[in-house]
Amino acid sequence: AALNEAVNITVTNNVTFAQAKIIDDATNSGSNTYNISDTAANIAAGIVTSVTAVNGAGTVTSTTATAAQGATLASISQAIVYSISDTAANIVANVGGLNESVDIESTDSCTFAQGKVIEDATNSGSITYNISDSAANIAVGIGSDNAVISSAGTIAANTYATKAELEIIGGDTKAIVFSVKDTAVNLAAATAARILKAVNVIATTDATVAQATSIDTNTNAGAGGYNTYNITDSAAAIAAKTNAFLTKAQTVTVDGTADVTQATTISGLTKAVIYSISDVAANALGAAATTYNEAVNITISGNLTVAKADVIKEASNSGTKTYIIEDNAAAITAAVTATTGATPDVQTLNSGTTVTVSGTATFAQAATIAGIAKAIVYNISDVKANIPGSTTAALNEAVNITVTNNVTFA
Repeated sequence: AALNEAVNITVTNNVTFAQAKIIDDATNSGSNTYNISDTAANIAAGIVTSVTAVNGAGTVTSTTATAAQGATLASISQAIVYSISDTAANIVANVGGLNESVDIESTDSCTFAQGKVIEDATNSGSITYNISDSAANIAVGIGSDNAVISSAGTIAANTYATKAELEIIGGDTKAIVFSVKDTAVNLAAATAARILKAVNVIATTDATVAQATSIDTNTNAGAGGYNTYNITDSAAAIAAKTNAFLTKAQTVTVDGTADVTQATTISGLTKAVIYSISDVAANALGAAATTYNEAVNITISGNLTVAKADVIKEASNSGTKTYIIEDNAAAITAAVTATTGATPDVQTLNSGTTVTVSGTATFAQAATIAGIAKAIVYNISDVKANIPGSTTAALNEAVNITVTNNVTFA
């Protein structure tokens, strides 16, 4: 009754919406003077239940609102002071209150598109948002509306950038967190100052030594990131590099084959290198070494002695062994029964592509040679007394037979 019978009602401090409604509902004959200060939730609900109580206030100040509440606060004629703090998704879903708010804050990361909605708002205060989006979207955004990029707090690409995208992202003055993945050719061609801004660099194809050098030099692996690439190049290019350099690669593979000299250099590296050997007999090793053991395939063209062929046969390489033997009859005969390494030397003979006796064999040597599975090319030269009177395998498998003294008709 006191309110209803009054002329004017003046409240000297701020009131809540509930209190304002009581004043507004009074039937006094004069004016009502009050200012509202309440939560965004209470004021937004009050607009629905009694908008006249809100519009009748002198000033209305709200606590920080959600985007949905902000849209409600902005929907009436009364100017309400409020700021918005909400998720990026909620902010773009309720844009009606953005322009009339004071400050706008996104509580989680925005895409570039969501950040643009916030940056485009004409609110009177500050905007606060961070961007996390694909490298493609960020790169496009830099070109289409750089203000969205420059106004963001932090920006991070959540996908790998291509070389083309890194040129745009790395070329912007804004600090943007990104990693790059592209072909070795493209990465090696990237602008050094821009790819240096990348965190991690991944080559999707094998790099040559030159490309790997460029990738390794022009990235910030030393500043907490990493470079991931494989090297495939000629034996000459790989043999010319240091172990420290090659160790930075995931895998190192010789494209084609290495000669024995190159293979010796490569096998001396701590870094495991995949290579095969192809060389001529004159360069074949005379003793066991890691040169052969670490190879995949070993191919020696030209004629090897039994001793050099045995070095290849004894090698622990992972692939094939291809060689040709040509040696004197004594050496080949001895190999039939000898074991100079871990395996019998006869296996060295049996594994040869061809085995040829240089010069001639005696009948006794021919008899030994003819007794193994491997077909060996040989000629016999001996005296009549050493050659049997009947046909034998040793005689049948010979190419030429020469008796060095006179024989009878029989």
